[in-house]
Amino acid sequence: MSRRAAVAMLLGGLGVAILLTGPGPYPISMINLPGQRLANAAPPSVALLAVATAQLGLILLLRQRTERWLHRDRPWQAVIAVNSVVLTVFLWHLSAAVLLVGALHGLGLLPTPEAGTAAWLAWRLPWVLMLAVVLAVLVAIFGPIEASTGRPRHLRAPARWAGARAALTVAAFAAVVYALAANGAAAKTAPEPLGWPVEALVAYLAGAGTLRLLRSGWGSRD
Repeated sequence: MSRRAAVAMLLGGLGVAILLTGPGPYPISMINLPGQRLANAAPPSVALLAVATAQLGLILLLRQRTERWLHRDRPWQAVIAVNSVVLTVFLWHLSAAVLLVGALHGLGLLPTPEAGTAAWLAWRLPWVLMLAVVLAVLVAIFGPIEASTGRPRHLRAPARWAGARAALTVAAFAAVVYALAANGAAAKTAPEPLGWPVEALVAYLAGAGTLRLLRSGWGSRD
């Protein structure tokens, strides 16, 4: 795609997003917030599509320069390192937000400016930086599990144990699915320990623990 088309996408998408969220009816926040008459994320609104168009235009403008930069050894090694824990980042990024919000709320320091105001915009950069710090801690804790994807040959189970391990894997996965479904169906006002029904909590811990042990090579023989 030509540079001119990329510029048109960037400016056009940004202009449409500003018109739809300023004088237009859509909220400035691209994620759903309580009390909004219209929402941008579910289902995707025209405003959200306009923002995506602008982002795509910016990516296309930076593509060639970024590709040249990534041909250098150190930047490419950084990409490889991030990709080795990218699923951990995806799975824990929302948990990082919940932990940060809970901590700031407990300390009475949670900022709650109205979306779109000057105070709200001023908080974007420090907020993202704080979220990045919390997420980095979570990735440091859980990332090594994802990064250690290779399994030495001596830990692979022989064929005679493959059937038993497969059956145990299916049962453990079924226990995790049951736990999530039971937790979703439980009444939100029920006084459960840790917020989970007891049987769902036990099933989840048993299933997840078994899957982790199987992944680490537990029960395998030379």
